[in-house]
Amino acid sequence: MHRATGCACQKLRVIAGLSILLGSTACWSNPFFSDLLDATQESQNNSTSLLLLAWLAPNPSETLHVTASASQVLMAEQATFQATNGTAPYSFRIQSGAGSIDANGIYTAGAVLGSQTILVTDANSLSGTATISVFGGQGNGTFQNTDGSVNYNSPTQPERINAGDFNQDGAIDIAIGTNGGATQYVYIFQGNGDGTFSGGITNTLSSSARGIEIIDVNGDSKLDVITGEQDGTDHFAVLIGNGDLTLQGRTDYAAPASIQDLVTADFDNDGKVDLVSCGTDDSLSFHKGTGDGTFSAYVSTGAINNPFHVSAADLNLDGNMDAITSNYSGAPSTNAGVSVFLGNGDGTFQNPVEYATNTNSHSVKVADFNNDGILDLVSANRGAASISTLLGNGDGTFQTAVDTAVGASPFDMAPCDLNGDGRMDLAVASEGASQVSILFGNNDGTFAAQTPFSAPGGPKEIICRDLNNDQKMDIATPTVNSHRFRVYLGN
Repeated sequence: MHRATGCACQKLRVIAGLSILLGSTACWSNPFFSDLLDATQESQNNSTSLLLLAWLAPNPSETLHVTASASQVLMAEQATFQATNGTAPYSFRIQSGAGSIDANGIYTAGAVLGSQTILVTDANSLSGTATISVFGGQGNGTFQNTDGSVNYNSPTQPERINAGDFNQDGAIDIAIGTNGGATQYVYIFQGNGDGTFSGGITNTLSSSARGIEIIDVNGDSKLDVITGEQDGTDHFAVLIGNGDLTLQGRTDYAAPASIQDLVTADFDNDGKVDLVSCGTDDSLSFHKGTGDGTFSAYVSTGAINNPFHVSAADLNLDGNMDAITSNYSGAPSTNAGVSVFLGNGDGTFQNPVEYATNTNSHSVKVADFNNDGILDLVSANRGAASISTLLGNGDGTFQTAVDTAVGASPFDMAPCDLNGDGRMDLAVASEGASQVSILFGNNDGTFAAQTPFSAPGGPKEIICRDLNNDQKMDIATPTVNSHRFRVYLGN
């Protein structure tokens, strides 16, 4: 939690057991006391609670950690937070002073400078253990942070992520695909509408998930899941949604080789969802959708150099969907880059045109980064700790790549407007640095220097969505080594 100087307002988010307290803006004009702070509740209990806390250190750190050992905090309509010097069974500590900020802007806590107690009164006298983490938001594209566990009765590692409203309750749910371990899963986590998630419904795969598409593939107005499967299985799986967070058993469809990634779109202009996959045989394959949730046999439609990711968009505005792959090659290969396959509108593609990027292009995304109405490309360069931006010319061709530094081993990216200025920004998951980097767009295809956020455990895929219905973009990413996915709520 930052201490505000000059009353620069901060936001407070508290998680206590099952309770989620979404704090309003408050100001700290003195390090030894706090002004009054309201918090609207998100639980369904009719008890009331009072939380009292105080500063002991003159320079509080960015994060206040509170560990409760007696009662859960369950709230009704409001809670009041106010500084006090009283004592009670709860304690907190402020870490600062000896802490440091490294070259990437990541804060490392130092010695504990002081402690004080927190009093929580609970009308229901419930018992339990809770941990509270508070992250101060600056109102300029920075983020609060919470965790959601993905390790539900499985040691497998989360790697792929996508989101959609599976149960049609107006709250965004999250799908996680795993990689590693004897059995692989797609987990569906129910969104609570406030940026938190519950559940973890398991759906078994035959192999590691490679890409997750969430789309209504059979026209019943319910979201379905399609995921590629690797490790020698040579197919993708379709799991039809029941409209209630559950999925039917998977139906597998053959691919020419183990799938690296896949994307859905209407590639033959018949109004039905098709699928394009890229695989370990260095091919691009078209899978025609029938409209009832099934797919015809694949047709190999192009050759690529070591593809790892595929996206789809109409790059030349001819009404036909095109495909773009990231080509992952070992350094110092000159073939690393992105390949553009212009669509013919019938499920086939023209010969690919390759564009060079920096080393090991791992992911490619499409957005208009210079606000000229023409789609551009961006590549995550896993071997170079950078992203490459390729501005579009409007005819399906692209300009020379321009690099921007990010954290080590970037795995994936998500374009969106993160600070509400009407410009396209970029969130980057850097697995090697265990961080998420925010690159604010300058509206000309360039980006400001990265703003990093810690993501312990190695973030993999990353998405931007409004997860708490506040009209602001949030970020979610699975961290493979911690068996979790992390949610960053936008301010």
